[in-house]
Amino acid sequence: MGTYQCDSNGGATPLSQDLLGSYSEGLWYALQVRSRFEVRLAAHLRQLGLHIYLPISKQKHRWSDRIKVVEVPLLPGYLLTRCTLTSHMAARALQLDGVIDFVRFGKSPAVISPEQVEVVRRVCDNTPCVPYPHLQTGTRVRVLGGCLDGLEGSMVEQSGTWIVISVGPLQRNIAFPVGTHAYEPI
Repeated sequence: MGTYQCDSNGGATPLSQDLLGSYSEGLWYALQVRSRFEVRLAAHLRQLGLHIYLPISKQKHRWSDRIKVVEVPLLPGYLLTRCTLTSHMAARALQLDGVIDFVRFGKSPAVISPEQVEVVRRVCDNTPCVPYPHLQTGTRVRVLGGCLDGLEGSMVEQSGTWIVISVGPLQRNIAFPVGTHAYEPI
C-alpha cells in the first residue's frame, strides 16, 4: 500500500510526499488506460515529463499451488496526472499505446480536485486499502481520531466497519477498515 513511482525497469519504488506535493502546475485529470498497462504507462509518461500518480495496494492472491502478495493498482484502468491540457506532453500521452483517453464529462476532460487526490494519498500511505465497486448511495461519515482524523467517506457496511472514499469523476472507490476509530455522520 502507498504511493509509488515506476523505475526504469517497470518496478515500483515509494514516492515521497515531497515529490508528490512539488508539482503545482496544471489541474488533476484521470487518464483511462488499458487494463494491466498502468505501471508500464506510468513509467513511460514520467519519462515524457508528466506528473503521474498511481496508487498501489498490496493484496494476497491465491493460485492452486501458492499464495503470493502482489501489488495492484488501486484504481484499475486509470492513472492520475497533473498537467495543463494545452501542453505538448498531454497530447503526446494520448498517442501512447495503451492510453485510451482522458476521463470526460461530455466533451471536456473531468477535473479531479486536489483534495480528492490528497485523500487517496493519505489513505494509501496510512492504512491497508482495496479497490471497491462504485456506489451511488451511502451515508457520509467523518473519521474521528488517529492518523485518518477528519477523513470523509461513505459508510458501506457495519459488520466490518469499512469506510469507502470516492474518486467521483472516475466512479471508483477505495475501501479501508476503520478499526477502532470512531466515526460520525456528516
